[in-house]
Amino acid sequence: MPSMPTQTETCPLCAYTGETATDVYTHLQTSHRKSAISTRLLEHQSRSRQR
Repeated sequence: MPSMPTQTETCPLCAYTGETATDVYTHLQTSHRKSAISTRLLEHQSRSRQR
């Protein structure tokens, strides 16, 4: 029987991959500083506005 393709979710800050969005959320909360998450969010928002 062929195996089903596995869909993974990825961390926007590093190379971590998880099986679910909840896995990535937990990873973000436990493995990254709030300042790093905030900086990345603001960078993304700034790039979005420039388009």
